[in-house]
Amino acid sequence: MTKKTKILLIHGFLGSGKTTLLTQIISLLHDYRCGILQNEFGKINIDGRLISGKSLELIEISNGSIFCSCRHNEFIEGLLKFSDINVDYLLIEASGISDPSSMKRDLKIVERQNIKSYEYIGSICVLDALNVLDLIQVTPIIGRQIRFAELILVNKIDLIDNSIYLQIKDEIRKINNDAFIIPTEYAVIQKGQLNKIFDIKTPEIIEDSINDSIERPLKMLLEKEEKVDKTLFNSVFNDIKEYIWRLKGFIKLKNGNFYIDGVKGGYQLTKTNIDAPKTQIVVIFPADIDYSIIENIKSVWKSI
Repeated sequence: MTKKTKILLIHGFLGSGKTTLLTQIISLLHDYRCGILQNEFGKINIDGRLISGKSLELIEISNGSIFCSCRHNEFIEGLLKFSDINVDYLLIEASGISDPSSMKRDLKIVERQNIKSYEYIGSICVLDALNVLDLIQVTPIIGRQIRFAELILVNKIDLIDNSIYLQIKDEIRKINNDAFIIPTEYAVIQKGQLNKIFDIKTPEIIEDSINDSIERPLKMLLEKEEKVDKTLFNSVFNDIKEYIWRLKGFIKLKNGNFYIDGVKGGYQLTKTNIDAPKTQIVVIFPADIDYSIIENIKSVWKSI
């Protein structure tokens, strides 16, 4: 009998810590052969470059959600490709705006087309403890991500106090009373916590994804060939920080190349050996942002 490849889905809103968790899980599963199917909302795949140096099978799907009709066929094709590759685990990182509710239906489609079947062991939802209570009020995606998860990581727990954490747990339990909740810093989990996913038996719910019915966030790609002055960049960021949902990419500063990772209110720089040919930063805004703000940002960016 052909051994089944175990599928683990990682999802969560923009900037919650999904790729950080993915790298943690890859380390925990070092004794197994892993495949990665990575989904980016933007046109360029930033996160794929962060893990591409590892000895892994990697397929990337960019510019949309794998659960949206615009990228759904590519997702099915990716699953079919991995069915011909000898991997023990297939780790799927969905984009930050993905609604995973149709995942089990998609696997049934694949099984009908290929003799090798997958074993779906469940999904992990990563929540940004700093922003989730606000975001859950303004986008239905958060609730869908919580509802269809077996494990839920409340990440960045070190940045909030316990009363906020208890509020977050209460909100989770209103939506999903079965998932195992794990508070984390930097999305660090232990092997025993990861194995909890095998113990959680959530109701067999299959629904249509709402990715086709909601307004897509707006995105912008900031690019520059020349090295960027950090002081001037901070000035640009201060102008946009209250509007953005997500910011990430590679920035070439005078003192080297950096990976930039930010959400509303702040960003972090991490020095990297990845030789990005130029500065490329993906910025994601809510769908209802005034477009004049975006035009102003473009104008300011050209001037720095």
